[in-house]
Formats: sequence, C-alpha cells, structure tokens
Amino acid sequence: MAQINVRIDDDLKKESTKILDSIGLDLNGAVKMFLKQVVLQEGILFKVSLKRSQIIQALQDIDEGRVKQFDDIESLMEDLTDED
Repeated sequence: MAQINVRIDDDLKKESTKILDSIGLDLNGAVKMFLKQVVLQEGILFKVSLKRSQIIQALQDIDEGRVKQFDDIESLMEDLTDED
C-alpha cells in the first residue's frame, strides 16, 4: 500500500477535520474517497479554473516568448526539480 504526505495550512486541517468528524469521517478516509472518485469519474468533481487575468497573462507570455520549451520529459523534470 502506498503512503502520501501532504502539507496543508494548519487552519485548513483544523476546519476540515471538524467538518469531517461531524459526518463520521477522518481526513484519511476523505482523501481516499476523493481519490477513488477521481478514478471513477476520470477527473475532478469540481470546476478547476484560472482567473481570466491569469489566462490573459499566460497568453501574453507565450506571445512574447517568455516560456520554456523542452525536448523530452527528462529535461522538463530536471528543470522543475532544479534548486536554482
């Protein structure tokens, strides 16, 4: 069985734990339920979106060449994990 570790804000953990306790779930069970639904639904059950201003900025960055391009996944992963 795999184990995951997630860092979250103390207040978020406290508030979500309180709500989950009231419906008879613990945080671990809620995360398992979420992940099972991701698999069953082949996606996330709620809308995930960028604000319009973020989309506009991203398009401007692309138009002005302020993007990185990679030839392969290894180069991308190296860049993402680079500590510089």
